[in-house]
Amino acid sequence: MHLIKEQIGAKNIVVAMEPSGHYWKPLASYLVNSGIPVVIVNPYRVKNQKNSTINSPTKNDRKDALIVATLTREGRFFHCYLPKGIWAELRGYTQNRHQQKAKLNAAQNNLVAILDEYFPERVFKNLLGKASLYILTHRPFPADLKQLTVEELTAELKAASSGKVGQKRAVLLLAAANESIGVPEGLTAARLRLTQCLEEIFFWQKQLTQTEAATEKALVNTGLAEYLLSSRNRSRYCRQLLRGSGGSDPVRRLAPDPQTGRLQPDHKPIWGF
Repeated sequence: MHLIKEQIGAKNIVVAMEPSGHYWKPLASYLVNSGIPVVIVNPYRVKNQKNSTINSPTKNDRKDALIVATLTREGRFFHCYLPKGIWAELRGYTQNRHQQKAKLNAAQNNLVAILDEYFPERVFKNLLGKASLYILTHRPFPADLKQLTVEELTAELKAASSGKVGQKRAVLLLAAANESIGVPEGLTAARLRLTQCLEEIFFWQKQLTQTEAATEKALVNTGLAEYLLSSRNRSRYCRQLLRGSGGSDPVRRLAPDPQTGRLQPDHKPIWGF
């Protein structure tokens, strides 16, 4: 880059990138650590500019490079922020949690899809409660429930829920089983799918717990833990931090103002070099 700078006789050189996925990060990190300024342009702006100026939605490297350079010259870019130290750790945790949460939601949606097919009648509002989990793991389908009497099912539910769920729910379950419109065939395969789905849900729940524990532990090293983890601010700020995001950095939103010390957004566009 410095050789190109000398060849064209430029006083300053800036590398502009379109931050698509994770591919740009190694090069950006290398350039920044080498003292070369890096800026990024919004991929949404690149797409709009392509349609409006070139009048073609097709994508290729030369066309995209031209659009990125044009937007940078017009000052429509963000300075590249690559966190270091504990802030890099926190960004990694938030991104990890974001992915884990998405996979957990997918597994939970799969659970609902299985039940919609084989036992669509809902008796439990919380499918992952103690009594509901017992039914899902032991007697998930109408054919299983029909083998029991009200008294037998009541006893099983009370044992599974420490006495919180009993005869009333047992009566509802048996009534739903007797009138169910669920698919009665292929239950062996459905049982395997259901078991694997529950195992996946438990796995991602465990992963999320580990990630959130590591995140709170890392917060201690920021110097802001007392404020962020206080009862008044935990809901507002820690939820943003743990939620994570793809394009913007949740940690930067919590950067302290150097003059006042207050937490404020730090992801601001800077127009021009």
